[in-house]
Amino acid sequence: PRATASPDWTDPDVAADPRHRKLTPRLALSHRTGFPNWRYQDGGTLRFRGEPGAAYGYSGEGFEYASRFAGRKLGEPLDSLAQRHVFGPLGMTSTSFTRRDWFAGRVALPLGPDGGYGEPSVQRTANAADDLYTTVGDYAAFLVGVMNRDGLPEAYARQRDSIHVIDAGEGSACDPARVARCPERIGYGLGWSVMEYADETVLWHTGSDRGEKAMVFYVPERREGAVLLTNGADGFQVILEAAVLLARGTDFAEYLRS
Repeated sequence: PRATASPDWTDPDVAADPRHRKLTPRLALSHRTGFPNWRYQDGGTLRFRGEPGAAYGYSGEGFEYASRFAGRKLGEPLDSLAQRHVFGPLGMTSTSFTRRDWFAGRVALPLGPDGGYGEPSVQRTANAADDLYTTVGDYAAFLVGVMNRDGLPEAYARQRDSIHVIDAGEGSACDPARVARCPERIGYGLGWSVMEYADETVLWHTGSDRGEKAMVFYVPERREGAVLLTNGADGFQVILEAAVLLARGTDFAEYLRS
């Protein structure tokens, strides 16, 4: 069924703007809300920077909006919903959005660009777009679940894994002078970046905070993927080298190398 706007959640900052009625979970998960990444970038007030649905614009606020909508509609906070519908069924026993007793002695310290270790940011309430605590093993279990399309009707899984909006940002551009074969399309699905080649598709995502860098990718046609988590400001250097080796001989590896 087509997602529609709901009165279950309206952020007070945009309540007077009629564009909030156009927001849907689908727009939020494909980064088409028209919001900035975070409201602090606009002085702490959530505002539309563009028309909902018009273009791609990465937004953590959009994910948070969808999370609050789901929490209000289902009467259960994100941490609880994730545990019941995702973490529990996939056996992810070391994953949480918020502090747990088993964190003690297990959370890696972020190594900042100044060469000093900092304290990890631990949230009191779940943030749908930031600060997920997990292990490589747990996230690999999640990746396998995504790859197997566990827990979703096939039609919904296809929607999740297909491009909903083209990413025209400079950071995603492929230089044909440096790469033998560029993707035919680069865009965003529902929660995943998607690169479409003629013979295969790559779904991936990166994450970055101070002293923390991460990347996950998989290729459904080859049923191969990788989870790469680092606690260093220069972590992407290591991640890219490892990913190129793991995906060696593929167009994706050439894209990463460039």
